[in-house]
Amino acid sequence: REPEVKKFLADAQTQLQAKFDSMMAEAKEMHAKGAFPVDPAKLMSLRMRGMTFAITKMELKKGDSGPEPELGVIMHMDFGESAEQWQSLAKMGMDLLEKKAPMKMAREESKVGDVQIVTMTAPDAPRAGAMGLNVAMLKTGMLIGTLKDQVRTVIENMQADKKVLGASANYKNTAKHLAVEGAEMEMYMRPTALMDFIMQSADIAKEMSSGAEEVDVGAMKRVMDSMGLRSLQSMGMTCSYVDGKAMWNGYVVSPAPERKPMIEGILGSSNKVLDQTFLKWVPKDAVHVGAGTLEPMAVYEGIMQAIKASGEEESKKAMAAMEAMEKQMGFSLRDDLCAALGETYAWWNLAIKIGRAHV
Repeated sequence: REPEVKKFLADAQTQLQAKFDSMMAEAKEMHAKGAFPVDPAKLMSLRMRGMTFAITKMELKKGDSGPEPELGVIMHMDFGESAEQWQSLAKMGMDLLEKKAPMKMAREESKVGDVQIVTMTAPDAPRAGAMGLNVAMLKTGMLIGTLKDQVRTVIENMQADKKVLGASANYKNTAKHLAVEGAEMEMYMRPTALMDFIMQSADIAKEMSSGAEEVDVGAMKRVMDSMGLRSLQSMGMTCSYVDGKAMWNGYVVSPAPERKPMIEGILGSSNKVLDQTFLKWVPKDAVHVGAGTLEPMAVYEGIMQAIKASGEEESKKAMAAMEAMEKQMGFSLRDDLCAALGETYAWWNLAIKIGRAHV
């Protein structure tokens, strides 16, 4: 929406429009001859009012032929008045997939209330487990997911107008610090769920995969704990337009009792206020500005603690390698680099193509 961006992309937009017009003319000719199944004029009416994407499950199981991942993904697309055209294209795509897929596809249809779900799976696919393609046609959009049970549950919750994520304590505690209402984009995640998946995967890989016996899962857990990564309960971010400018807001929930110095050094302590005197250096025509706080010494000390937590033998090797590197470079990472850096950083962009940064 920004005028500077529109001006910068004007020439490219003109060229793309000319190329698009040429492709549309060709598609119309093909449709008239029966070589293109969809009327290009109807494609022009396609719209998308919004989209939600979520990773709902990450799990690794022990299977007969090795580790079997189970990844839950849900995507909801709101097409508004063009939903019928989109759904026609989706049905055409599923029919094509059933006929042209490199392996045999099993197709099953079911309903939740008046909503139809088409499930397509590849029974012969190795380690696919319960995953497949599940597509539900809604009144104004589509719901797509990898796990059928989750797709059914989402539809049931939609029909009952029941909030799930929006009702969770972690989400509420994050969203209340962000400009959620009217946001163009919203992101939310729980880092601990990703960490649990990583540790679970390491455990199973060590048990089932040859060559992974030397993986020290205990050391990985100690390193995570020493860095305070499990204090990161949730993260959120929103993007909204304010007076024609895109404003990004982010918030991290990391309670003080569990928060380690390294995390506080990266995210900034709750009582630290950003020094905004740097704004006098920002050009008036800057189109993007960002700033934050960082405590280099706290980050360094956190890395040292993580190295020590990895185990006596591994930490000795890492410290010896670091000392050799510092000797070769002729300076100390702690005393000459981290101690010399300030605690505020800022950056800005000028018309996309020019970037400058000050620390």
